[in-house]
Amino acid sequence: MNMKKIFLIAAAILALAVSANAQRKNVVYATLGVTSKVDGVFASFAHPGADAAFGFRNYNQGAFVSFTYGAEAWASVTPVGEGVEWGVYAIPQIGVAIGPKGFKWHPYAGLMAGYNNYAARFNVGSKQGMAFDIGNHITVDLATYLPNTWQGTWLTAVNFTYRF
Repeated sequence: MNMKKIFLIAAAILALAVSANAQRKNVVYATLGVTSKVDGVFASFAHPGADAAFGFRNYNQGAFVSFTYGAEAWASVTPVGEGVEWGVYAIPQIGVAIGPKGFKWHPYAGLMAGYNNYAARFNVGSKQGMAFDIGNHITVDLATYLPNTWQGTWLTAVNFTYRF
């Protein structure tokens, strides 16, 4: 393929992305899920827990490919030994939504900032995952959370989301 064809294809993709930008909107959602601590390389299901979030995602639901950004307030609870580990975090996220209007695959990543009682201090961490939008309101979200960058204990989650 010569450079002229590559340039024309890239220009067409950019034009579609720019024209689709006018159709963007904030999609507000609430989610509940099941979590599990990951100690080391393999998941340990000895510490199951729960999580909940409320947030928004801004993207073009009608476009086949759309850049996304958003934020959520996230909380988790995990029974550990004799106590309960809990955390509350704010998570700004970016990603891309790919697929037709009724079914979208949405890989994303974000930074976490908040408080965790296990570490008893303010923490920063990261979140990454993929969501599958089904229809107009339902999303299944598979995510991994690293609430404390210095602690190194991951949480995996399967979240069920309702988009308003």
